Amino acid sequence: MAERSRTGKLGLSGAWAMAVGGMVGGGVFSVMGLVFEAAGAWAPLAFVLAGAAALLAGLSYCDLTVAGGRAGGIYEFMQESGSPVLRRLAGAAGWLLAAGYTLTVAVYAFVFGEYVGHVFGLSPWGVRGLALVILAGIAAVNFRDTGSAALVEVVTVWGKLAVLVVLAGIGLSRWAPGQMTEGASGGGGLLPAALGAATIFMAYEGWQLLAYDYDDMERPERTLRIGIMGSIVVVAGLYVAVAAGAAMLVGAGTLIENNETALAQAGRAAAGQPGLIAVTIAAGFSAASAINATLFSTARLMRRMATDGELPGALARENRQGQPWAAVTLIAAAAAALTLAGSLSDVVEAASAVFLLAFGTAGMLAFRRGKGMRRALHAGGAALCYGLLAALVADLVVEKPAELAAVIVCAIAIYLGHGWMRRRRPG
Repeated sequence: MAERSRTGKLGLSGAWAMAVGGMVGGGVFSVMGLVFEAAGAWAPLAFVLAGAAALLAGLSYCDLTVAGGRAGGIYEFMQESGSPVLRRLAGAAGWLLAAGYTLTVAVYAFVFGEYVGHVFGLSPWGVRGLALVILAGIAAVNFRDTGSAALVEVVTVWGKLAVLVVLAGIGLSRWAPGQMTEGASGGGGLLPAALGAATIFMAYEGWQLLAYDYDDMERPERTLRIGIMGSIVVVAGLYVAVAAGAAMLVGAGTLIENNETALAQAGRAAAGQPGLIAVTIAAGFSAASAINATLFSTARLMRRMATDGELPGALARENRQGQPWAAVTLIAAAAAALTLAGSLSDVVEAASAVFLLAFGTAGMLAFRRGKGMRRALHAGGAALCYGLLAALVADLVVEKPAELAAVIVCAIAIYLGHGWMRRRRPG
């Protein structure tokens, strides 16, 4: 069960579960078709490459957070960099990440609605209704103490991991490598695998949320390192196994065609209607835990920024349990509005670009502080993240220039909005 002290601090099992929940909820259930479309039979390698970049970035995050001795993530790292330019951009980076997290919360709500709605044959508005219900429920949990949010993670994470491991096992037991390319265009290869890794990188972003929870942890240095590094290794292995197993069950083409409910098709192929229901329950658990982890940690990022004057001071307000209720409410309300507005499928690539940029920057900041082999690892992590980002941007230039332009416009708007906020700040 969750490690919960008398003060409600986040223990090791809760931290690990938070990181796993933040990753798997937005990953294996929502991007499986995308990675096969990009990489074909090399899709498992794409998950390995993305996992390697995440693992190296995780090392950078751990070193920078422990060195700073307080929560904050990339926002805090840039504030403490000693560079006037990076310090000035820190607030804008925080705004960008908060917006990205809010979008991912909406995506996770859609995952919940789509999978559960698929089983019951609900209309599009019924799917949206389910998404709103899960958002409201998880927001209510986050109004309570830290231990309550951690308990949700432990319960939901173990449930979905069990289902996904069984699904992967059944698929791999029916060994059929030809299914990895069935219905997928292109022959795969290292470059497509790199593009696939870049495209679905947001599936690995959830672990960084722990950096925002550092002040709420028991034995924070140990809990952070084990929670982040351990969760990335487990999730990377899970992604590889599920990708191969699901493709062998239904073929890559089916996963691509049914991207929103890809694993539901694999579940039905594995065990008929019971398999479909089991995967749907796991998807529901996955989405709920991802919403919880993201909402829990992003609210703390916004509280920190509001305290520093980078966001309106109202977002630093807390309830009697010490939870940032104003930030939680804003994130949940914004995600609900996005859920009602329409599909958010295009956000996957945009979010991946944001997190690759953030992780690469963290690697460079850690490189400046590191020594010896540690310094080389940080440099390698930064290079890998930036390389994947370059591959993604190059593909967007050719395939989706309008989407790339929209991302650039949003980034400019965030920068200008942050500048307006800084000019209004007293002193």
